[in-house]
Amino acid sequence: MNGARVLFVVGETASGKHEIALALAARLGGEILSLDSMKVYRGMDVGTSKPSPAARAAVPHHLLDLVDPSQEFSVAEYLGLALAAVEDVLARGQLPIFAGGTGLYLLALTRGLFEGPAGDPSLRARILAEAAGPQDLHARLARVDPERANELHPRDVKRIVRAIEIYELSGLPMSKHLRESPHRTLRYPCRIFGIARDPADLLARIASRTERLFAAGFVEEVRRLHADTRLTPGRQAGQAVGYRDVAEFLAGRCDLANCVAEVERSTRRLARRQRTWFRGFRELTSIHMAHDESPARAVERIVSSWTG
Repeated sequence: MNGARVLFVVGETASGKHEIALALAARLGGEILSLDSMKVYRGMDVGTSKPSPAARAAVPHHLLDLVDPSQEFSVAEYLGLALAAVEDVLARGQLPIFAGGTGLYLLALTRGLFEGPAGDPSLRARILAEAAGPQDLHARLARVDPERANELHPRDVKRIVRAIEIYELSGLPMSKHLRESPHRTLRYPCRIFGIARDPADLLARIASRTERLFAAGFVEEVRRLHADTRLTPGRQAGQAVGYRDVAEFLAGRCDLANCVAEVERSTRRLARRQRTWFRGFRELTSIHMAHDESPARAVERIVSSWTG
């Protein structure tokens, strides 16, 4: 498809990326593809902040409600469905707009999946023990795989260690494996826009988001999920922020105030992890939003960059 492109709107939880993606879809003639590893689960609607029925009626959404919470769902499965969804959207003459905060999904779509040799916990422990800190680890990777080191933020310890581990186990740089291993990725040019906010602004938005979840029936949702074995969150779905905390409240192990506070803390930790992931994407165009900036203004900035 000549001229076909794909647009990504990514960012931390509560940054406002979905609202911006909705406006972009209306402006550019697009459909939204979820880039969220927890929105794939049916019945987990409130806690994952799935798009409202009104939003889904206004703009077609894809890659939501794919499996029951008791089921496992791999990145490879997501990748296959996402690539097929992109082709469907383009065939309708629409623009695929990915929106979400799962960095691993973004990595798979733009760079492909690479499993590499099986992990070796003792080797990883030795690599960490031999380093004086994150900068030292990054420098070690730069000596054996400068290409991969250039792609990773110096504080992205987990992925730096994995790249060093792959080199130690295989004798080849991870970047060489990535270039030569057959893998599926998007076959169209793409632009990645990251919604960024000042820390204080994001924390305030996370607090407001947490309040809205509980007002919208988060506790009732978790109670219903645990009443149906088919919907009870399994190992993967159980990692969704807040669900374990609410289950603790329902079991009588904490009061509601402490439950709400823990959900907010868990959401802050998720935002930090997402921030680390997206730092690793050097091709990302950051859209920094002031606390009083309207989504419409951010949309104009993205459209200007997209069409310029």
